[in-house]
Amino acid sequence: MRGRLEYTEHNSCSCDPKIIFKMKKIECLTNPKFVSTSLCVLKAINWNKAIAQMDCEIIQPVRNMTVRVRVYKQDYNNQYQPFLIDVILNMCNVLSKRNFSPYGVIIRKLCERFTNFNHSCPFIGHIMARNLYIDESLLPTFPLGIYQFSVFIMENHVNGFDYIGEIKIFVHAMEMVKLNRRKTTKNINCADPKIVYKFKNVECSANPKHVENLTCSIKAVDWNKAIVQFDGDIVVPLYNCSVQFEVFKRGYTNTYHPFLINTTFNVCDILAKRSFFSYGRIWVNLVKDYTNAYHTCPFEVNRLR
Repeated sequence: MRGRLEYTEHNSCSCDPKIIFKMKKIECLTNPKFVSTSLCVLKAINWNKAIAQMDCEIIQPVRNMTVRVRVYKQDYNNQYQPFLIDVILNMCNVLSKRNFSPYGVIIRKLCERFTNFNHSCPFIGHIMARNLYIDESLLPTFPLGIYQFSVFIMENHVNGFDYIGEIKIFVHAMEMVKLNRRKTTKNINCADPKIVYKFKNVECSANPKHVENLTCSIKAVDWNKAIVQFDGDIVVPLYNCSVQFEVFKRGYTNTYHPFLINTTFNVCDILAKRSFFSYGRIWVNLVKDYTNAYHTCPFEVNRLR
């Protein structure tokens, strides 16, 4: 079975506080084969912002740099668990604008804005970053909490991967602290509108060998909300069901391009709580609240809705 949901995000008047990303700590690790000296310093500016200063000396040319970007979220036991993002990028392609991966574009904008690491390969000599901070306008909205952004740097020009170094940035996704403490009861305006996701279209397709009588419909409830109805008959038991989840973003030419997420997970493991994959938990919460498919495998011959 295959489905497609289209939605738009738009502003709805709300006085929800703005979410910002404040750096709490930074760590820099290097391989002396490539880097002779390195320095990473973090300085708090106010309650909402901290800036980083970074310096290093590359002592041999790096001709084909690759980075692996991973995000971890701190759980209730103060342990960092993988969170949504794990991607590998060739920085030579990103900086020379031969690669337009969404994560690559974010990194390129940060490099162009805060560093001298803004030219094509190779890299050698003094590399620095000045007054670096995480601009919330570049990132999607994260749930509140503490995150670790890991950038693992490699050189893969010859003989496989050579470790160059790793940058770990610990970030607090938090509500902006209002610095003006004067109280007022008049002319309260919403500084930042709330972002909502409204379904615009839904499409479903299925293999008749497994599913029959599949129907999908969408109904607008108000300006900010639309609801979806799914129905289908499972004709043979499903014992080991997997889901591939992809997100596409519409471009200026009205064509859809891959956007950030492309992952596959086993539904049976998620529902049986043998896997706690981040996207799987999101999927389980939706299934639990809105469908009759909230049970362990197999999915027997039944009406699925």
